Amino acid sequence: MAKNSKLCFLILIILVTKSVSFGQETWTSTSITNAPVGRTWFSAAWTGNKMIVWGGVGAGNESFNNGGIYDPVTSVWTPTSTVNAPDNRYLHSAIWTGSKMIVWGGTLASGWPTNTGGIYDPATNSWASTSMVNAPGIASIPTIIWTGSKMIVWGGNGSGTGGVYDPASDSWTAISMVNAPTTVYYFHTAIWTGSKMIVWGGRDANCTGGIYDPVTNTWASMSNINAPEPTFAHTAVWTGSKMITWGGAVWGDVNYNTGGIYDPAINTWTATSTTNAPTGRSFHTAVWTGSKMIVWGGLDANGFPSYAPGGVFDPSSNTWTAITTSNAPENCRFARAFWTGANMIAWGGSTSVYLNTGGIYSPGPNMIPPILGQTEPLIYPNPAKDLVNIISKEIDKIESVRIISIKGEVVYDENINQTEVTLNTRNYNAGIYIIQVKTQNNFFTNKITITRY
Repeated sequence: MAKNSKLCFLILIILVTKSVSFGQETWTSTSITNAPVGRTWFSAAWTGNKMIVWGGVGAGNESFNNGGIYDPVTSVWTPTSTVNAPDNRYLHSAIWTGSKMIVWGGTLASGWPTNTGGIYDPATNSWASTSMVNAPGIASIPTIIWTGSKMIVWGGNGSGTGGVYDPASDSWTAISMVNAPTTVYYFHTAIWTGSKMIVWGGRDANCTGGIYDPVTNTWASMSNINAPEPTFAHTAVWTGSKMITWGGAVWGDVNYNTGGIYDPAINTWTATSTTNAPTGRSFHTAVWTGSKMIVWGGLDANGFPSYAPGGVFDPSSNTWTAITTSNAPENCRFARAFWTGANMIAWGGSTSVYLNTGGIYSPGPNMIPPILGQTEPLIYPNPAKDLVNIISKEIDKIESVRIISIKGEVVYDENINQTEVTLNTRNYNAGIYIIQVKTQNNFFTNKITITRY
């Protein structure tokens, strides 16, 4: 009996230790060493393992054409080159192509909008300009999405038109205005579904939304039945099959804590719950984890940075959960945030001052995203002690495998060209890890537990 009691006690200790070590949500500060100076209205892009910030406006109303590259694993900043960089600007937009960052539009130091842009290559730390031939009209606060081969620009405070940019040929194609949404959109949102662009809201009393098909260069309208109040400065994320919009403001600076889930397959809206939702806000951030949406920061109803906690929204249950504020960065407006595959990085923005600080939020294993893609690779055993086997179920081979700890540290990152892989995990600490598998046609994410008992 005594021996069994000791065994039960040992198991209890192990379970409690695992819960404390690997199940808690945490915030970790981003380094300010060599970080860009505090700014707002800047652009940012996530490369897959690093964050690039560029441009913006500072405390003295000076605008920038500089920025930095942040590595969350080492917490090190590297400055971006200013040689041949676009002119100083703010209220512009940026997108990641898979190898380069494109910035476009915005407001120049003169106060006038522009239709110029640049392509930044972090591998060579160099810039190239984007063509202005047939480019859309001048625009501040345009939206930009990446189709996989082209960039689509829409709206903004200026001309309110749009265009499709092909970086391979450095050429623009105009977007049709037939049946397009209201063209004076700015502070609207745009998401890419995989085949179409959905735009929603904006600073206009009549703004709703529309769906753009770049293949046919045509617009389709969206249902307004059960749709949320059309707002500006809200957020929108794509879940893989649906768009979630949340928060924002309307004329008169009324801030909402409502939103909607839009299903383009059946053209219907479902309201997001307000029970336990964060307080109403605008100019906040939102990221999609693969299964849930995280919102953070923003302006409250009085026009001040919101100091209420952020929230996690689960669309499968239509429920909200508050996130911890312990060690969190200052809640601010105009920050930028990205999901790394295991964590959320939030950086910059302003409160009563312009910030060059930020934080990395680790939600714990309960929010690790499920597998993405069409055909799940076989990953076994799980849990694993010493060896992990990965077998591609697709015709194409596995191109690369990356393993990320729950703290966001990349512990394995290798290019591979085979259908089966065996990984040695004997030297890994016990805990939960993210395995990212890239094949020629798909990208998969899964979580795995490494044990040591």
